[in-house]
Amino acid sequence: MATIDWPAAFPRLPLQEGFSVTPVSNLYYNQTDTGPGKTRRKQSAVVKDLSFQIRFIDRAQLNDFWAFYEETTYSGALKFNWPELAQYFSNKAHEYQLDPQGPFTETAQSQYFIGQIKLKAWPIPS
Repeated sequence: MATIDWPAAFPRLPLQEGFSVTPVSNLYYNQTDTGPGKTRRKQSAVVKDLSFQIRFIDRAQLNDFWAFYEETTYSGALKFNWPELAQYFSNKAHEYQLDPQGPFTETAQSQYFIGQIKLKAWPIPS
């Protein structure tokens, strides 16, 4: 289980607009010498891709996010806890990891910053 927590000073929940959850393919296809191929599950837990926006109130909070990303999670190498996101998964606990394929994009608005975040959600066995 991850020992890093999503910082309390950051927004607790993502913005609803643009929030998406997509299950990652969990199937392995195997060709056989004769007859139809075989399909099986890769693992018992299904990893999910999350994409959403959060609002940072100022540049300082955004800079704190970059420090969290680069220093605390080692540029996304380490997983972290974000308990508030469990409500999107029937209140089942997950660990989260910033997506290595472009984890974050920032956009300046007039009074604040919007961060587009991409995460991997890893179920925690109960």
